[in-house]
Amino acid sequence: MRILLIISILYIFSMPAFAQRITHTLGQGDWLDDSIPDKSSYGKAYLFQEYELSQIIEKHIKYNQTTNKTQGWRVQIYFGSGHGVRAKAEEMKTEFEKEYKDEFPDLRVHIIYQSPFFKLRVGDFRKNDKVGALRLRTKILKKYPSSWIVADMVELIDFQKVRGEK
Repeated sequence: MRILLIISILYIFSMPAFAQRITHTLGQGDWLDDSIPDKSSYGKAYLFQEYELSQIIEKHIKYNQTTNKTQGWRVQIYFGSGHGVRAKAEEMKTEFEKEYKDEFPDLRVHIIYQSPFFKLRVGDFRKNDKVGALRLRTKILKKYPSSWIVADMVELIDFQKVRGEK
């Protein structure tokens, strides 16, 4: 019994020795280097991580470079199905843009078709900005009492362009 216990303990403690690990040194020109703004004031840093974790991070980075969308929130002000619904959605979009153009000049209005519904959604609020979507809904509630906040894939905006930096 003791021999079995000793063999089990040795087996458990020897497992980490066989795990695949990678070593990262700054200056190899990948994602870790991009996260440090001024490399001249830093010494060497070593990152030990599992190979699979490194592969997952690389896949995530490649996906983010190919898409311009992220999870977030929009305010849905209309949805419907049937005959003439698309025209009604486009009419409501034009009406909304005219009415709130001065108050929300950068607000985007989206007509989305998810069979069999046409949906009219407003805004591109990031996942951590549900409060912004709630503020918008509060301001338009009198005109659109059946509006509500929905989770959606929202378009990333160029914040430098919005701030006038480019």
